Amino acid sequence: MVRRFFGSVSAKIICLFVIVTIFVSSLAMAGTSYSMNLIRGQSIEANRYNVELAVNQIDGELNHIDSYLYTTMSKSVDMERINDTVEKGGKEYALALTRLLADMTSQLMTLDYAEALFIYSGSNDEMLLRTRNSEYRQRKAMERFIREGMELGMKAPWRIVTIDGRDYLARILSYEETILGALIATELLQEKLLLLANYETRDIKFVNRDVDVGGDGWVTVSAESGTGDYKVCGSVLESEIYQQLPVIHKLLFVISLICFALIPLIVLLLRRWLYRPLVKIRRAMERIQDGDMEYRIPQEQTSYEFARIHDTFNRMTAQIKDLTIENYEKMLEKQRADFQILQLKINPHFLLNSFNIMYSLAQIKDFRAVQELCSYLSSYFRYIFQKDTEYVELQKELHFVRDYLNISAMRFPDSFIADFEVDPELKDFPVLPLLVQNFVENCIKYAIIMGDCIDIHIRARQVDDFVEIDVSDNGKGMEPAMVDAILAGDAVVTERGKRTGIINCKKRLKAFYGDAAKIVLKSKPNQGTQVTIMIPKGDYDESVDC
Repeated sequence: MVRRFFGSVSAKIICLFVIVTIFVSSLAMAGTSYSMNLIRGQSIEANRYNVELAVNQIDGELNHIDSYLYTTMSKSVDMERINDTVEKGGKEYALALTRLLADMTSQLMTLDYAEALFIYSGSNDEMLLRTRNSEYRQRKAMERFIREGMELGMKAPWRIVTIDGRDYLARILSYEETILGALIATELLQEKLLLLANYETRDIKFVNRDVDVGGDGWVTVSAESGTGDYKVCGSVLESEIYQQLPVIHKLLFVISLICFALIPLIVLLLRRWLYRPLVKIRRAMERIQDGDMEYRIPQEQTSYEFARIHDTFNRMTAQIKDLTIENYEKMLEKQRADFQILQLKINPHFLLNSFNIMYSLAQIKDFRAVQELCSYLSSYFRYIFQKDTEYVELQKELHFVRDYLNISAMRFPDSFIADFEVDPELKDFPVLPLLVQNFVENCIKYAIIMGDCIDIHIRARQVDDFVEIDVSDNGKGMEPAMVDAILAGDAVVTERGKRTGIINCKKRLKAFYGDAAKIVLKSKPNQGTQVTIMIPKGDYDESVDC
Protein backbone atom coordinates (compact mmCIF):
# COMPACT_ATOMS: atom_id res chain seq x y z
CA MET A 1 0.00 0.00 0.00
CA VAL A 2 2.81 2.39 0.92
CA ARG A 3 4.71 1.48 -2.24
CA ARG A 4 1.59 2.12 -4.33
CA PHE A 5 1.14 5.52 -2.73
CA PHE A 6 4.70 6.69 -3.35
CA GLY A 7 4.51 5.35 -6.87
CA SER A 8 1.39 7.40 -7.64
CA VAL A 9 1.41 10.64 -9.55
CA SER A 10 -0.41 12.34 -6.67
CA ALA A 11 2.43 11.69 -4.23
CA LYS A 12 5.01 12.89 -6.73
CA ILE A 13 3.13 16.12 -7.40
CA ILE A 14 2.56 16.72 -3.67
CA CYS A 15 6.21 16.24 -2.76
CA LEU A 16 7.40 18.50 -5.57
CA PHE A 17 5.06 21.35 -4.81
CA VAL A 18 5.46 21.15 -1.02
CA ILE A 19 9.21 21.66 -1.30
CA VAL A 20 8.89 24.53 -3.76
CA THR A 21 6.00 26.17 -1.90
CA ILE A 22 7.75 26.15 1.50
CA PHE A 23 10.86 27.74 0.04
CA VAL A 24 9.04 30.40 -1.98
CA SER A 25 6.54 31.19 0.77
CA SER A 26 9.25 31.75 3.38
CA LEU A 27 10.97 34.32 1.23
CA ALA A 28 7.70 35.98 0.23
CA MET A 29 6.39 36.23 3.81
CA ALA A 30 9.58 37.84 5.11
CA GLY A 31 9.75 40.39 2.32
CA THR A 32 6.05 41.15 2.41
CA SER A 33 6.01 41.72 6.17
CA TYR A 34 8.85 44.19 5.93
CA SER A 35 7.25 46.03 3.00
CA MET A 36 3.84 46.23 4.66
CA ASN A 37 5.20 47.80 7.84
CA LEU A 38 7.25 50.29 5.86
CA ILE A 39 4.49 51.40 3.53
CA ARG A 40 2.00 51.65 6.40
CA GLY A 41 4.20 54.10 8.29
CA GLN A 42 4.90 56.18 5.19
CA SER A 43 1.23 56.30 4.30
CA ILE A 44 0.20 57.42 7.80
CA GLU A 45 2.71 60.27 7.79
CA ALA A 46 1.75 61.40 4.28
CA ASN A 47 -1.95 61.32 5.06
CA ARG A 48 -1.49 63.19 8.35
CA TYR A 49 0.40 65.92 6.52
CA ASN A 50 -2.37 66.23 3.92
CA VAL A 51 -5.06 66.44 6.60
CA GLU A 52 -3.15 69.07 8.61
CA LEU A 53 -2.60 71.08 5.45
CA ALA A 54 -6.31 70.92 4.70
CA VAL A 55 -7.25 72.02 8.23
CA ASN A 56 -4.90 75.02 8.00
CA GLN A 57 -6.47 75.96 4.68
CA ILE A 58 -9.95 75.72 6.19
CA ASP A 59 -8.88 77.76 9.25
CA GLY A 60 -7.66 80.52 6.98
CA GLU A 61 -11.06 80.72 5.32
CA LEU A 62 -12.82 80.63 8.69
CA ASN A 63 -10.72 83.57 9.91
CA HIS A 64 -11.76 85.46 6.80
CA ILE A 65 -15.43 84.81 7.58
CA ASP A 66 -14.90 85.75 11.26
CA SER A 67 -13.39 89.05 10.16
CA TYR A 68 -16.47 89.85 8.12
CA LEU A 69 -18.81 88.90 10.97
CA TYR A 70 -16.96 90.98 13.56
CA THR A 71 -16.78 93.97 11.21
CA THR A 72 -20.51 93.77 10.52
CA MET A 73 -21.31 93.43 14.22
CA SER A 74 -19.13 96.32 15.43
CA LYS A 75 -19.27 98.90 12.64
CA SER A 76 -22.60 98.49 10.92
CA VAL A 77 -25.18 101.15 11.83
CA ASP A 78 -27.81 99.01 10.14
CA MET A 79 -27.39 96.37 12.86
CA GLU A 80 -28.73 98.85 15.42
CA ARG A 81 -31.69 99.79 13.24
CA ILE A 82 -32.96 96.23 12.82
CA ASN A 83 -33.12 95.92 16.63
CA ASP A 84 -35.13 99.15 16.96
CA THR A 85 -38.74 98.14 17.52
CA VAL A 86 -39.89 101.75 17.07
CA GLU A 87 -38.53 102.09 13.56
CA LYS A 88 -39.75 98.65 12.40
CA GLY A 89 -41.74 99.11 9.22
CA GLY A 90 -40.29 102.54 8.54
CA LYS A 91 -38.26 103.66 5.58
CA GLU A 92 -34.88 103.65 7.35
CA TYR A 93 -35.65 100.20 8.73
CA ALA A 94 -36.38 98.90 5.25
CA LEU A 95 -33.24 100.49 3.82
CA ALA A 96 -31.18 98.93 6.60
CA LEU A 97 -32.55 95.49 5.77
CA THR A 98 -31.82 96.04 2.07
CA ARG A 99 -28.24 97.15 2.69
CA LEU A 100 -27.52 94.22 5.00
CA LEU A 101 -28.96 91.71 2.52
CA ALA A 102 -26.96 93.24 -0.34
CA ASP A 103 -23.77 93.12 1.71
CA MET A 104 -24.39 89.49 2.67
CA THR A 105 -24.99 88.56 -0.98
CA SER A 106 -21.79 90.28 -2.05
CA GLN A 107 -19.75 88.60 0.68
CA LEU A 108 -21.22 85.17 -0.14
CA MET A 109 -19.93 85.47 -3.71
CA THR A 110 -16.36 86.16 -2.50
CA LEU A 111 -16.24 83.37 0.10
CA ASP A 112 -15.26 80.01 -1.41
CA TYR A 113 -16.59 77.73 1.30
CA ALA A 114 -19.54 79.55 2.93
CA GLU A 115 -22.93 77.95 2.27
CA ALA A 116 -25.03 80.55 4.14
CA LEU A 117 -24.74 83.91 6.00
CA PHE A 118 -27.46 85.02 8.40
CA ILE A 119 -28.57 87.80 10.79
CA TYR A 120 -31.49 87.34 13.16
CA SER A 121 -33.07 90.06 15.33
CA GLY A 122 -34.86 88.59 18.32
CA SER A 123 -36.59 91.82 19.26
CA ASN A 124 -38.24 92.23 15.85
CA ASP A 125 -38.19 88.53 14.86
CA GLU A 126 -36.43 89.59 11.65
CA MET A 127 -34.60 86.85 9.73
CA LEU A 128 -31.98 87.77 7.12
CA LEU A 129 -30.62 84.64 5.37
CA ARG A 130 -28.57 84.34 2.22
CA THR A 131 -27.63 80.87 0.88
CA ARG A 132 -25.62 79.62 -2.06
CA ASN A 133 -27.60 76.71 -3.47
CA SER A 134 -29.89 75.55 -0.68
CA GLU A 135 -33.39 74.28 -1.45
CA TYR A 136 -36.55 75.58 0.24
CA ARG A 137 -36.65 72.72 2.74
CA GLN A 138 -33.01 73.24 3.69
CA ARG A 139 -33.54 77.00 4.11
CA LYS A 140 -36.42 76.39 6.51
CA ALA A 141 -34.26 73.99 8.51
CA MET A 142 -31.52 76.66 8.67
CA GLU A 143 -34.02 79.23 9.94
CA ARG A 144 -35.14 76.89 12.75
CA PHE A 145 -31.49 76.32 13.71
CA ILE A 146 -30.79 80.08 13.77
CA ARG A 147 -33.79 80.79 16.01
CA GLU A 148 -32.62 78.06 18.38
CA GLY A 149 -29.14 79.62 18.33
CA MET A 150 -30.65 82.83 19.65
CA GLU A 151 -31.22 81.04 22.91
CA LEU A 152 -27.46 80.55 23.42
CA GLY A 153 -27.09 84.21 24.32
CA MET A 154 -23.31 84.10 23.80
CA LYS A 155 -20.61 83.71 21.21
CA ALA A 156 -20.26 80.15 19.95
CA PRO A 157 -17.03 78.94 18.23
CA TRP A 158 -16.95 77.07 14.94
CA ARG A 159 -18.35 73.60 15.58
CA ILE A 160 -20.06 70.71 13.77
CA VAL A 161 -23.87 70.85 13.64
CA THR A 162 -26.42 68.77 11.75
CA ILE A 163 -29.24 70.54 9.92
CA ASP A 164 -31.84 68.43 8.12
CA GLY A 165 -29.47 65.49 7.77
CA ARG A 166 -26.48 67.53 6.48
CA ASP A 167 -23.35 68.37 8.48
CA TYR A 168 -22.19 72.00 8.68
CA LEU A 169 -19.47 74.03 10.32
CA ALA A 170 -21.48 76.70 12.19
CA ARG A 171 -20.37 80.06 13.66
CA ILE A 172 -22.69 82.21 15.81
CA LEU A 173 -21.95 85.70 17.25
CA SER A 174 -24.26 87.55 19.61
CA TYR A 175 -24.91 91.30 19.45
CA GLU A 176 -27.46 92.73 21.92
CA GLU A 177 -30.69 90.96 20.88
CA THR A 178 -29.27 89.94 17.52
CA ILE A 179 -27.17 86.98 16.38
CA LEU A 180 -25.21 86.72 13.18
CA GLY A 181 -23.16 83.93 11.78
CA ALA A 182 -22.25 81.59 8.90
CA LEU A 183 -22.71 77.95 7.82
CA ILE A 184 -20.25 75.88 5.78
CA ALA A 185 -21.29 72.51 4.30
CA THR A 186 -18.67 69.88 5.18
CA GLU A 187 -19.38 67.88 2.02
CA LEU A 188 -18.44 70.95 -0.03
CA LEU A 189 -15.12 71.15 1.86
CA GLN A 190 -14.41 67.51 1.06
CA GLU A 191 -15.00 68.04 -2.65
CA LYS A 192 -12.84 71.16 -2.89
CA LEU A 193 -9.94 70.01 -0.74
CA LEU A 194 -9.65 66.53 -2.36
CA LEU A 195 -8.29 64.98 0.83
CA LEU A 196 -6.54 61.62 0.38
CA ALA A 197 -7.14 61.78 -3.37
CA ASN A 198 -4.61 59.01 -3.99
CA TYR A 199 -7.05 56.40 -2.65
CA GLU A 200 -10.23 55.13 -4.23
CA THR A 201 -11.74 53.94 -0.93
CA ARG A 202 -11.49 56.73 1.65
CA ASP A 203 -13.65 58.28 4.38
CA ILE A 204 -13.37 61.98 5.33
CA LYS A 205 -15.28 63.20 8.37
CA PHE A 206 -15.62 66.54 10.14
CA VAL A 207 -16.40 65.86 13.81
CA ASN A 208 -16.22 67.62 17.13
CA ARG A 209 -13.01 67.16 19.10
CA ASP A 210 -14.44 64.73 21.60
CA VAL A 211 -15.64 62.24 18.94
CA ASP A 212 -13.54 59.15 18.13
CA VAL A 213 -13.42 57.93 14.52
CA GLY A 214 -11.95 54.67 13.24
CA GLY A 215 -12.62 50.97 12.76
CA ASP A 216 -11.11 47.58 12.01
CA GLY A 217 -9.34 47.42 8.68
CA TRP A 218 -9.00 51.22 8.44
CA VAL A 219 -6.01 53.51 9.04
CA THR A 220 -7.19 56.85 10.47
CA VAL A 221 -5.33 60.16 10.90
CA SER A 222 -6.78 63.41 12.28
CA ALA A 223 -5.91 67.07 12.76
CA GLU A 224 -7.62 69.54 15.13
CA SER A 225 -8.63 73.01 14.06
CA GLY A 226 -6.93 76.00 15.65
CA THR A 227 -10.01 78.14 15.04
CA GLY A 228 -12.99 76.03 15.94
CA ASP A 229 -14.08 73.20 18.17
CA TYR A 230 -13.78 70.47 15.50
CA LYS A 231 -11.28 68.15 13.84
CA VAL A 232 -10.88 66.51 10.45
CA CYS A 233 -10.43 62.72 10.32
CA GLY A 234 -9.25 60.86 7.21
CA SER A 235 -9.49 57.05 6.95
CA VAL A 236 -8.27 54.70 4.20
CA LEU A 237 -8.45 50.93 3.90
CA GLU A 238 -5.34 49.08 4.95
CA SER A 239 -5.68 46.79 1.95
CA GLU A 240 -5.52 49.79 -0.40
CA ILE A 241 -2.39 51.09 1.31
CA TYR A 242 -0.67 47.78 0.74
CA GLN A 243 -1.40 47.94 -2.97
CA GLN A 244 1.28 50.60 -3.27
CA LEU A 245 4.15 48.56 -1.85
CA PRO A 246 7.43 49.74 -3.48
CA VAL A 247 9.82 47.13 -2.00
CA ILE A 248 7.70 44.17 -3.04
CA HIS A 249 8.82 44.58 -6.64
CA LYS A 250 12.43 43.73 -5.77
CA LEU A 251 11.33 40.84 -3.62
CA LEU A 252 9.12 39.43 -6.36
CA PHE A 253 11.97 39.79 -8.84
CA VAL A 254 14.26 37.66 -6.67
CA ILE A 255 11.50 35.09 -6.16
CA SER A 256 10.91 35.00 -9.90
CA LEU A 257 14.58 34.28 -10.56
CA ILE A 258 14.54 31.39 -8.11
CA CYS A 259 11.36 29.95 -9.61
CA PHE A 260 12.77 30.41 -13.09
CA ALA A 261 15.83 28.37 -12.17
CA LEU A 262 13.56 25.53 -10.99
CA ILE A 263 11.40 25.54 -14.14
CA PRO A 264 13.54 23.08 -16.19
CA LEU A 265 13.45 20.51 -13.38
CA ILE A 266 9.72 20.94 -12.81
CA VAL A 267 8.97 20.69 -16.53
CA LEU A 268 11.11 17.57 -16.90
CA LEU A 269 9.38 15.79 -14.03
CA LEU A 270 5.87 16.88 -14.99
CA ARG A 271 6.51 15.83 -18.57
CA ARG A 272 7.48 12.35 -17.47
CA TRP A 273 4.85 11.89 -14.75
CA LEU A 274 1.88 13.77 -16.21
CA TYR A 275 2.30 15.05 -19.74
CA ARG A 276 3.16 11.83 -21.55
CA PRO A 277 0.43 9.71 -19.92
CA LEU A 278 -2.16 12.44 -20.50
CA VAL A 279 -1.13 12.80 -24.14
CA LYS A 280 -1.54 9.06 -24.56
CA ILE A 281 -5.07 9.24 -23.14
CA ARG A 282 -5.91 12.25 -25.31
CA ARG A 283 -4.75 10.53 -28.47
CA ALA A 284 -6.74 7.44 -27.57
CA MET A 285 -9.88 9.55 -27.09
CA GLU A 286 -9.29 11.25 -30.45
CA ARG A 287 -9.03 7.84 -32.12
CA ILE A 288 -12.31 6.80 -30.54
CA GLN A 289 -13.90 10.11 -31.54
CA ASP A 290 -12.84 9.52 -35.14
CA GLY A 291 -14.71 6.21 -35.07
CA ASP A 292 -11.88 3.76 -34.38
CA MET A 293 -13.71 1.74 -31.75
CA GLU A 294 -11.09 -1.02 -31.98
CA TYR A 295 -8.27 1.12 -30.55
CA ARG A 296 -6.94 0.29 -27.08
CA ILE A 297 -4.30 2.01 -24.93
CA PRO A 298 -1.19 -0.22 -24.72
CA GLN A 299 -0.29 -1.20 -21.16
CA GLU A 300 3.16 -0.14 -19.88
CA GLN A 301 4.92 0.79 -16.64
CA THR A 302 3.49 4.08 -15.32
CA SER A 303 1.95 5.63 -12.21
CA TYR A 304 -0.74 3.64 -10.39
CA GLU A 305 -3.52 6.13 -11.28
CA PHE A 306 -2.73 6.13 -14.99
CA ALA A 307 -2.45 2.33 -15.08
CA ARG A 308 -5.99 2.16 -13.65
CA ILE A 309 -7.20 4.82 -16.08
CA HIS A 310 -5.77 2.94 -19.07
CA ASP A 311 -7.38 -0.31 -17.99
CA THR A 312 -10.74 1.37 -17.29
CA PHE A 313 -10.60 3.24 -20.59
CA ASN A 314 -10.02 0.04 -22.57
CA ARG A 315 -12.91 -1.74 -20.84
CA MET A 316 -15.25 1.24 -21.30
CA THR A 317 -14.34 1.49 -24.97
CA ALA A 318 -15.30 -2.13 -25.53
CA GLN A 319 -18.61 -1.60 -23.72
CA ILE A 320 -19.33 1.62 -25.63
CA LYS A 321 -18.76 -0.18 -28.92
CA ASP A 322 -21.31 -2.85 -28.00
CA LEU A 323 -23.82 -0.31 -26.66
CA THR A 324 -23.43 1.94 -29.69
CA ILE A 325 -24.28 -0.84 -32.08
CA GLU A 326 -27.20 -1.92 -29.94
CA ASN A 327 -28.57 1.62 -29.52
CA TYR A 328 -28.17 2.38 -33.21
CA GLU A 329 -30.17 -0.67 -34.15
CA LYS A 330 -32.87 0.26 -31.61
CA MET A 331 -33.02 3.81 -32.92
CA LEU A 332 -33.50 2.59 -36.50
CA GLU A 333 -36.25 0.24 -35.42
CA LYS A 334 -37.98 3.03 -33.47
CA GLN A 335 -37.79 5.42 -36.42
CA ARG A 336 -39.27 2.82 -38.74
CA ALA A 337 -42.03 2.08 -36.22
CA ASP A 338 -42.82 5.78 -35.75
CA PHE A 339 -43.04 6.31 -39.48
CA GLN A 340 -45.29 3.29 -39.93
CA ILE A 341 -47.58 4.63 -37.20
CA LEU A 342 -47.63 8.01 -38.94
CA GLN A 343 -48.55 6.32 -42.21
CA LEU A 344 -51.48 4.55 -40.57
CA LYS A 345 -52.83 7.76 -39.00
CA ILE A 346 -55.15 8.52 -41.90
CA ASN A 347 -57.60 11.27 -41.13
CA PRO A 348 -60.99 9.47 -41.03
CA HIS A 349 -62.79 12.68 -41.96
CA PHE A 350 -60.69 12.96 -45.11
CA LEU A 351 -61.56 9.38 -46.12
CA LEU A 352 -65.31 9.77 -45.37
CA ASN A 353 -65.48 13.11 -47.14
CA SER A 354 -63.82 11.57 -50.18
CA PHE A 355 -66.45 8.83 -50.26
CA ASN A 356 -69.24 11.41 -49.91
CA ILE A 357 -67.79 13.39 -52.83
CA MET A 358 -67.63 10.21 -54.90
CA TYR A 359 -71.26 9.40 -54.02
CA SER A 360 -72.44 12.88 -54.95
CA LEU A 361 -70.60 12.78 -58.27
CA ALA A 362 -72.14 9.37 -59.02
CA GLN A 363 -75.62 10.73 -58.24
CA ILE A 364 -75.24 13.48 -60.82
CA LYS A 365 -73.68 10.91 -63.18
CA ASP A 366 -70.41 12.86 -63.49
CA PHE A 367 -68.51 9.64 -64.11
CA ARG A 368 -65.43 11.38 -65.44
CA ALA A 369 -65.05 13.26 -62.14
CA VAL A 370 -65.59 9.97 -60.28
CA GLN A 371 -62.81 8.40 -62.32
CA GLU A 372 -60.47 11.32 -61.58
CA LEU A 373 -61.25 11.17 -57.87
CA CYS A 374 -60.62 7.39 -57.81
CA SER A 375 -57.33 7.95 -59.60
CA TYR A 376 -56.26 10.62 -57.11
CA LEU A 377 -57.26 8.46 -54.14
CA SER A 378 -55.43 5.47 -55.60
CA SER A 379 -52.20 7.48 -55.93
CA TYR A 380 -52.77 9.03 -52.51
CA PHE A 381 -53.11 5.72 -50.65
CA ARG A 382 -50.37 4.03 -52.68
CA TYR A 383 -48.00 6.75 -51.45
CA ILE A 384 -49.30 6.55 -47.88
CA PHE A 385 -48.81 2.80 -47.60
CA GLN A 386 -45.37 2.50 -49.18
CA LYS A 387 -43.02 0.46 -47.00
CA ASP A 388 -39.34 0.57 -46.01
CA THR A 389 -38.88 4.09 -47.25
CA GLU A 390 -37.14 6.64 -45.07
CA TYR A 391 -36.51 9.16 -47.85
CA VAL A 392 -38.32 9.93 -51.11
CA GLU A 393 -37.46 12.18 -54.00
CA LEU A 394 -38.82 15.73 -53.72
CA GLN A 395 -40.68 15.38 -57.02
CA LYS A 396 -42.58 12.34 -55.66
CA GLU A 397 -43.52 14.20 -52.50
CA LEU A 398 -44.77 17.15 -54.53
CA HIS A 399 -46.70 14.83 -56.89
CA PHE A 400 -48.40 13.40 -53.80
CA VAL A 401 -49.17 16.95 -52.65
CA ARG A 402 -50.80 17.68 -56.02
CA ASP A 403 -53.02 14.60 -55.65
CA TYR A 404 -54.05 15.79 -52.19
CA LEU A 405 -54.81 19.28 -53.50
CA ASN A 406 -56.86 17.87 -56.40
CA ILE A 407 -58.96 15.84 -53.95
CA SER A 408 -59.37 18.89 -51.70
CA ALA A 409 -60.39 21.03 -54.70
CA MET A 410 -63.32 18.69 -55.30
CA ARG A 411 -64.31 19.05 -51.67
CA PHE A 412 -63.81 22.84 -51.53
CA PRO A 413 -64.40 24.09 -55.07
CA ASP A 414 -63.19 27.61 -55.86
CA SER A 415 -61.76 27.96 -52.30
CA PHE A 416 -58.04 28.00 -53.14
CA ILE A 417 -55.52 28.27 -55.94
CA ALA A 418 -52.24 26.37 -55.57
CA ASP A 419 -49.04 26.97 -57.50
CA PHE A 420 -45.60 25.38 -57.36
CA GLU A 421 -42.18 27.00 -57.80
CA VAL A 422 -39.50 24.30 -57.66
CA ASP A 423 -35.86 24.49 -58.70
CA PRO A 424 -35.40 21.75 -61.38
CA GLU A 425 -32.07 20.76 -59.84
CA LEU A 426 -33.88 19.73 -56.64
CA LYS A 427 -36.35 17.28 -58.16
CA ASP A 428 -34.23 14.30 -57.00
CA PHE A 429 -33.37 15.79 -53.60
CA PRO A 430 -34.25 13.29 -50.81
CA VAL A 431 -36.85 14.42 -48.26
CA LEU A 432 -38.87 12.71 -45.53
CA PRO A 433 -42.22 11.32 -46.79
CA LEU A 434 -45.34 13.34 -45.87
CA LEU A 435 -43.19 16.26 -44.68
CA VAL A 436 -44.41 18.86 -47.17
CA GLN A 437 -47.92 17.38 -47.31
CA ASN A 438 -48.42 17.98 -43.59
CA PHE A 439 -48.09 21.76 -43.99
CA VAL A 440 -50.20 21.85 -47.17
CA GLU A 441 -52.91 19.95 -45.28
CA ASN A 442 -52.78 22.62 -42.54
CA CYS A 443 -53.48 25.26 -45.22
CA ILE A 444 -56.62 23.38 -46.27
CA LYS A 445 -57.77 22.67 -42.71
CA TYR A 446 -57.11 26.03 -41.05
CA ALA A 447 -56.45 28.76 -43.65
CA ILE A 448 -59.47 28.49 -45.96
CA ILE A 449 -62.01 31.29 -45.57
CA MET A 450 -65.49 30.19 -46.67
CA GLY A 451 -66.71 32.32 -49.55
CA ASP A 452 -63.21 33.52 -50.47
CA CYS A 453 -60.43 32.05 -52.58
CA ILE A 454 -56.98 31.91 -50.97
CA ASP A 455 -53.59 31.40 -52.61
CA ILE A 456 -51.37 28.48 -51.59
CA HIS A 457 -47.77 28.70 -52.76
CA ILE A 458 -45.22 25.85 -52.55
CA ARG A 459 -41.62 26.78 -53.35
CA ALA A 460 -38.35 24.78 -53.19
CA ARG A 461 -34.95 26.36 -53.68
CA GLN A 462 -31.34 26.08 -52.55
CA VAL A 463 -29.95 28.79 -50.26
CA ASP A 464 -26.26 28.36 -49.42
CA ASP A 465 -25.87 24.86 -47.94
CA PHE A 466 -29.58 24.37 -47.27
CA VAL A 467 -32.63 23.41 -49.29
CA GLU A 468 -35.52 25.64 -48.26
CA ILE A 469 -39.10 24.44 -48.85
CA ASP A 470 -41.72 27.15 -48.29
CA VAL A 471 -45.46 26.53 -47.85
CA SER A 472 -47.37 29.79 -47.58
CA ASP A 473 -50.96 31.02 -47.80
CA ASN A 474 -52.88 34.28 -47.38
CA GLY A 475 -55.66 32.80 -45.28
CA LYS A 476 -56.80 33.19 -41.68
CA GLY A 477 -53.36 33.15 -40.06
CA MET A 478 -52.69 32.54 -36.36
CA GLU A 479 -52.53 34.56 -33.17
CA PRO A 480 -49.02 35.38 -31.83
CA ALA A 481 -49.62 33.26 -28.71
CA MET A 482 -50.37 30.20 -30.84
CA VAL A 483 -47.22 30.77 -32.94
CA ASP A 484 -45.08 31.05 -29.81
CA ALA A 485 -46.62 27.86 -28.37
CA ILE A 486 -45.94 25.89 -31.55
CA LEU A 487 -42.33 27.13 -31.80
CA ALA A 488 -41.81 26.24 -28.13
CA GLY A 489 -42.91 22.67 -28.82
CA ASP A 490 -46.21 22.84 -26.93
CA ALA A 491 -49.31 21.13 -28.27
CA VAL A 492 -52.04 23.66 -29.18
CA VAL A 493 -55.65 22.77 -28.37
CA THR A 494 -58.38 24.41 -30.48
CA GLU A 495 -62.06 23.75 -31.11
CA ARG A 496 -60.93 21.29 -33.81
CA GLY A 497 -58.76 19.31 -31.40
CA LYS A 498 -55.07 19.17 -30.53
CA ARG A 499 -52.67 20.52 -33.18
CA THR A 500 -49.46 18.46 -33.08
CA GLY A 501 -48.55 18.20 -36.79
CA ILE A 502 -45.74 20.77 -36.73
CA ILE A 503 -44.35 19.32 -33.49
CA ASN A 504 -44.24 15.83 -35.02
CA CYS A 505 -42.47 17.18 -38.11
CA LYS A 506 -39.85 18.87 -35.93
CA LYS A 507 -39.24 15.60 -34.11
CA ARG A 508 -38.82 13.71 -37.38
CA LEU A 509 -36.38 16.31 -38.71
CA LYS A 510 -34.33 16.13 -35.51
CA ALA A 511 -34.26 12.32 -35.63
CA PHE A 512 -32.91 12.25 -39.21
CA TYR A 513 -30.85 15.46 -39.42
CA GLY A 514 -30.04 16.33 -35.80
CA ASP A 515 -29.91 20.07 -35.06
CA ALA A 516 -28.90 20.94 -38.65
CA ALA A 517 -32.52 21.08 -39.93
CA LYS A 518 -35.14 23.45 -38.59
CA ILE A 519 -38.61 24.87 -39.19
CA VAL A 520 -39.34 28.63 -39.31
CA LEU A 521 -42.98 29.69 -38.75
CA LYS A 522 -44.37 33.17 -39.47
CA SER A 523 -48.04 34.05 -39.18
CA LYS A 524 -50.32 37.01 -38.46
CA PRO A 525 -54.11 37.04 -38.05
CA ASN A 526 -55.92 37.59 -41.38
CA GLN A 527 -52.55 37.93 -43.18
CA GLY A 528 -51.71 34.29 -43.77
CA THR A 529 -49.03 31.85 -42.68
CA GLN A 530 -45.60 30.93 -44.02
CA VAL A 531 -43.70 27.79 -43.01
CA THR A 532 -40.08 27.35 -44.11
CA ILE A 533 -38.46 23.92 -43.85
CA MET A 534 -34.63 24.20 -43.91
CA ILE A 535 -32.88 20.90 -44.72
CA PRO A 536 -29.06 20.64 -44.97
CA LYS A 537 -27.95 19.68 -48.46
CA GLY A 538 -25.52 16.75 -48.31
CA ASP A 539 -25.00 13.07 -48.92
CA TYR A 540 -27.26 10.59 -47.09
CA ASP A 541 -26.56 6.95 -46.44
CA GLU A 542 -30.22 5.97 -46.57
CA SER A 543 -31.43 4.86 -49.98
CA VAL A 544 -34.03 6.97 -51.76
CA ASP A 545 -37.13 5.21 -52.98
CA CYS A 546 -37.36 5.75 -56.69
